[in-house]
Amino acid sequence: MNIQIPKKNVPAELGRGLGKHLLSCAVGDAWALGPQRVWLHTCTLDHPNALPNYTTRGFVPFKTEEYEVAEC
Repeated sequence: MNIQIPKKNVPAELGRGLGKHLLSCAVGDAWALGPQRVWLHTCTLDHPNALPNYTTRGFVPFKTEEYEVAEC
């Protein structure tokens, strides 16, 4: 399963706690498929509250990489 979230967040919905419920549902659905592990890839471009949400849901850092992204 590969879930991609579009970068079009609705500003009025940010900060309402919806992310924790959406992530919990997505993780539950992923585990229901019977994998050995569930991966979550993130970056510093995510919302500042994203990483605390991930760690609260049980994710732990596996690897950290640094790379440059070309400007558009």
